[in-house]
Amino acid sequence: MNTNWIINPTFGMFGWTSPVQKNRKGTSRITINKLIATGLALESGQKLYCYVAQDKTERPLMVVYLDGKPRGETS
Repeated sequence: MNTNWIINPTFGMFGWTSPVQKNRKGTSRITINKLIATGLALESGQKLYCYVAQDKTERPLMVVYLDGKPRGETS
């Protein structure tokens, strides 16, 4: 993991859990709650940018940008 990437996320008022699912080919997936996907107007097949990082206590975390734009893109 990239230990130089410092992240200070601001968390909203809610969160959800996503079970890890494996398919026959060995690929792992997580799911997004239907209410969250509907509220954010996410469509099936839309690509989301995901990154792996560590917090200050070295716990691994995954950051998923739900607007379909890569990290650092502002427009």
